[in-house]
Amino acid sequence: MFSSTTSSFGLQRELVEEMTIEGESLESVEEMLESTELPPDEKDALWLFAWSLGRRVRRPADRAARRLALVPAPDGV
Repeated sequence: MFSSTTSSFGLQRELVEEMTIEGESLESVEEMLESTELPPDEKDALWLFAWSLGRRVRRPADRAARRLALVPAPDGV
């Protein structure tokens, strides 16, 4: 992927977005952020960004499980 972003924050933001879309856990994102030299407020902002993306990006298995939970069980089961 070609990126026009050159700041450390911008590059880390793109990485956080990719990790979230790929289904990485918030713990993994946090570990990655802790290994960077970003200031604490920027790390916090990126973690919140990952959290907000994770709430919007649902994996197909999550959707299927929610749909099945809404289907009533057949009589006699």
